[in-house]
Amino acid sequence: MTVWLRLFERIHGHLGWLSVAALVHPAILLRRPRPQGSWIAGAAAGLTLASGVLGACLYPAYRQTVKVRLLHDKTSLAWLLERKEHLAIGAVAFAVAGWLLQVRVPGLEKNPAAIRLRKLAHLSFVAALLLTLLVSIFGTWVASHDSF
Repeated sequence: MTVWLRLFERIHGHLGWLSVAALVHPAILLRRPRPQGSWIAGAAAGLTLASGVLGACLYPAYRQTVKVRLLHDKTSLAWLLERKEHLAIGAVAFAVAGWLLQVRVPGLEKNPAAIRLRKLAHLSFVAALLLTLLVSIFGTWVASHDSF
């Protein structure tokens, strides 16, 4: 079990950093949306969602093994990892919301509703990028100071 847990933890960490890289593109691209931005936004949101789902799947094993040991030995790392989990939920939510808003924009016409939706999509991806960056930094920090 621990070999599989370690493997999936590493995959989860790599997916997190790939999500950071993928979210940069829609956070910049959606400032002035183009029709081809939809699949890029979807890919970034999908990658972020995959990382979040894998993290959620790892959580029960983490709660039974790693969290107990970290709370006993390194309390500050345990609380940092706890904050990481909460921020990750926000990152996934903002990435998916940004993609849904991007998909729902009715073309590139100049009506005020479409302009507001595009702005919200852009802001959602910027928020997802910032949260994903924080989550990845926290996860890497904890992993570098503790061997699971």
